[in-house]
Amino acid sequence: LYICATGDGMQKSRFQLFLRWFKSYKHRYLYEIRTVEDVMDDNIPNYGAIIVEKTHPDLELIMTRFDELAAFLKKPLQ
Repeated sequence: LYICATGDGMQKSRFQLFLRWFKSYKHRYLYEIRTVEDVMDDNIPNYGAIIVEKTHPDLELIMTRFDELAAFLKKPLQ
């Protein structure tokens, strides 16, 4: 699980670089990757992902929880 740092405005570049590294990894087919890209209430673009081995016994649960967390983070602050 990773979230790209936003302190210097380079988070999109970090995200794209990491995805490029992952896509070039010869064993990437062994892993499930799920990404999230969104602008939250602070108007700062945020990028993150989770990578889990496809053989992990809790793969579906992990991906569901990641999706739930991503949806929660997208909700506007009240």
